[in-house]
Amino acid sequence: MAMGTPNDVLQAMRDATAIVVSSQSPLDGDSVGSELALLHLASQLAPNATVRAINEAAPPRLYGFLPGIERLEILGPNDEAPPTDLLIVVDCGDLDRFDYLPSRFRDARVVNLDHHQSNTGFGDVHWVAETLASTGEQVARIAEVAGATLDRPAAEALYAAIVFDTGRFAYSNTSAETLRIAATLLDAGVRPEAMYRELFRSRSPASLQLTGLALSRIRYNDARDAAWVAIRTTDLEEAGGGYEDLEDLVNVPMALRGMEVSLLFKELPDGRAKVSLRSDRWFDVAAFARGYGGGGHVRAAGMTVPGPLDRSVDEVTAALDRQMADTRPAAGR
Repeated sequence: MAMGTPNDVLQAMRDATAIVVSSQSPLDGDSVGSELALLHLASQLAPNATVRAINEAAPPRLYGFLPGIERLEILGPNDEAPPTDLLIVVDCGDLDRFDYLPSRFRDARVVNLDHHQSNTGFGDVHWVAETLASTGEQVARIAEVAGATLDRPAAEALYAAIVFDTGRFAYSNTSAETLRIAATLLDAGVRPEAMYRELFRSRSPASLQLTGLALSRIRYNDARDAAWVAIRTTDLEEAGGGYEDLEDLVNVPMALRGMEVSLLFKELPDGRAKVSLRSDRWFDVAAFARGYGGGGHVRAAGMTVPGPLDRSVDEVTAALDRQMADTRPAAGR
């Protein structure tokens, strides 16, 4: 698969007349921000096309402050898809991560706009930029190539995308180019303190309750360099929360000195579990997740495993412990 360029994506948009932008569910900061930015920039990137953002589920409430969030539509399992000649799939490494949406647009060309190393190379037009920290950075590059002017709503959407996928500019994927793009967003009107307040000081009471529950249940491997937490659907019900209230929970154990890997198991209504994984320095969680049909980045990945939850937790963490033992650096390195 050729990596492609921003120009390839831009040309596909300019050749289209009806564009739909979408991403896998659940949506996160990068996918929400990238979709919104493409909507805000649509008149400059694709002046001859209608552009809509349509997903299988609503965005998390956390991003409700972003201008234009109400424009993110939902296509239900039995809904009819609108006529579309270009489907832009953002921040998604594999069409199998969708339940049904891409199949509703079989006649449309597909643009694969992503930055995950585990991307399967789907679509007719590809720009898979593994060296970039976020799809938000990719959209910013497309806007730059197009000579587009970033207004404040587009800049705020891109800032939210980049902040999410770089861990507030703290992850190892943060590059000088990431910070240069962030600077252009500030020039366009982004206020970092206001964005921080909305993104990180607007938690629900349910999210705090679930964090406390998670801390009381945290488990470790014998080497004390991996930790994991499992959250059941009944926990969400008792707390009065939803999956979005778990968004940052996987990062909590990473605050411990010497912690290399953190896992968060989220039980789904059908009994399966979504697993979020993070690592610090030497363990490749993307490679581990690929063994379960998942993927992502070396330091951040995800996968879905079958139930029941307790058995899956035991099996996955045992496999993790074996792989960590095979790759753990010698003491002092």
